[in-house]
Amino acid sequence: MRKLRNLSGMPVLCQRQKIGRLVQAELSEDLARLDGIWVDGGLRGTRYIPAEQLGMIGEVAVLSDGRGVRRRCDARPLFLRAVSAAGERMGAIVGAELDEMSFQVRALELTRGFWDDLSAGRARIERYSVQPEQSVVIVLDAAQETDSEEEEP
Repeated sequence: MRKLRNLSGMPVLCQRQKIGRLVQAELSEDLARLDGIWVDGGLRGTRYIPAEQLGMIGEVAVLSDGRGVRRRCDARPLFLRAVSAAGERMGAIVGAELDEMSFQVRALELTRGFWDDLSAGRARIERYSVQPEQSVVIVLDAAQETDSEEEEP
């Protein structure tokens, strides 16, 4: 599994040739899968590559079957309010974990604030529901796992 925040800056390869660096990943409205990525190609501009054209997310690069289309990067970063099923504020969703081959979101990262992140780590949310019109994620599990693993390089 790869964390969404660790993908930024990774080289994107198409037919064994580097076409640029990953600028931002876009998730679906229901936060269930990766829709596509934006690649900064320098003077060639920013390109959008849909997930259907992606081969896989590797350890050091993202493999693509197509070069994408020129498109302005209009996706918003992942930052949504998280509430419990009872309606209590829990924090903010700031990241996600992706499966490298299927591009499915396996878990969301919940932050409760700077000090809680330092002391206990971020929570890992696997069961959730999304209300995109209100920019709210409803956490369905009362008990969340904390992110006690070491960060990926």
